[in-house]
Amino acid sequence: MSSADPVTDRVPPQSIPAERAVLSSILRDNHRMADVVPILSSPDAFSRQAHRFIYQVFLDRWDANEETDSVMLHHTLKNRGQLEEVGGDAYIGDLLCATATSHNAEYYAHAVLECWRRRTTIYACADATTASFDGEDPDETAAKLTETLANAATQDSDAHQSVGDILTEAFDNLPDAEHPAEPGMDTGIPRLDDLTGGLHGQDVIVLAGCTSVGKSGLAIQIAEYVSKTRPVVYFSLEMSRQQVAHRVCSLLSGIPAAKWRRQQFTRDEVARLAKTNSEIAGRPFDVVDKPTINAQDVRAYTQTASGRGLPGLVVVDYLQLLAMSQARNQSREQVVSNASRGMKALARATNCAVLVLSQLNREVDRRDDRRPRLSDLRESGSIEQDADIVLLLHRPESKMGKECELIVAKNRHGPTAPLDLWKNGGHERAAIWLGFDWTTMHFNSNAADAARYE
Repeated sequence: MSSADPVTDRVPPQSIPAERAVLSSILRDNHRMADVVPILSSPDAFSRQAHRFIYQVFLDRWDANEETDSVMLHHTLKNRGQLEEVGGDAYIGDLLCATATSHNAEYYAHAVLECWRRRTTIYACADATTASFDGEDPDETAAKLTETLANAATQDSDAHQSVGDILTEAFDNLPDAEHPAEPGMDTGIPRLDDLTGGLHGQDVIVLAGCTSVGKSGLAIQIAEYVSKTRPVVYFSLEMSRQQVAHRVCSLLSGIPAAKWRRQQFTRDEVARLAKTNSEIAGRPFDVVDKPTINAQDVRAYTQTASGRGLPGLVVVDYLQLLAMSQARNQSREQVVSNASRGMKALARATNCAVLVLSQLNREVDRRDDRRPRLSDLRESGSIEQDADIVLLLHRPESKMGKECELIVAKNRHGPTAPLDLWKNGGHERAAIWLGFDWTTMHFNSNAADAARYE
């Protein structure tokens, strides 16, 4: 008999006949696991503890490439001390008779999944209610609730599709005169956009470099450029929102950022600041400067709190600080890996491009040229694995800090190459493409092209 939930005082959604039919189908034909597992990935999908025990046996033996009949099920449950709790041999025998055929296993699994998703939603909301009454941090509670609901919403069987069906959809969606292709978001650096095709939804772009090389300046420039056409959310764990805004203003006005600290402006500069403020007012460019934010908070804010709809670009400055805020008795490498995977999950769930800043490890300092490599990404190789594009920012000492090299070290969508960038010492126009001679590998100062981006 089903018991009422202590929080809601109602019986949670469940379908015991469907659960029995799923287990019966697998017991009759173990090959049905291939149909069921993509739908029911966890024993938690089953409402009854006995059914969770049985499904766990099926999963374990399927992972080991071993079939399970009623005898093996009996012995495995007995060895685990779960046979009596399941109901003994009598219940195993009843399962065999729960359905006349195994052919409908996928249908039964979907029925179980639907109830599981409803229970997950109910329990998540109940937990959030209890946490709120108990005085727990509301931001953390909202972030946990948002993540749980998002996971419940995407727990389905649509993750697999034949290549033929995928290509058919692609051809059906080819652009034409009436439905032109949606371009990637330009970064304001033409050669980078040529290599990458711009920034696209679901992509994670990692911008890495040593300390004080200009990562934040370049990220702010890209964010400002994208905000002309698409909403942007900039998560700053190191700088205040005022500092980010000052940098944006310096970028557009040409007034050195240091003047903001002294608050000493000429009359002409005040006029330029007013013009810049008028230019950027109303732009969909939000800054979140909560220093203890974690990956769940980032996802929750991106999905619900900006008030402008989903952004086209999310910037996280920077990954290691994001990881530190969610460390819970885990190694440094593990928390950075989790944060990196969280950014990939964010990109896929929201269809946003996610630009993540990252530090490099100290190995780069031990090389004579100090030129960064992919292996220099700090603490975790999972950063490289999760990223679709990796950009390494390098400022050669011989260039006196005025020129930078942006190395496209990984590009899942095209070629890799080094790009020369120019850093104006007078203000925060952090990186402007001037031109690169790929045959002689010499820096070309093209004044006309430079003027276009000044």
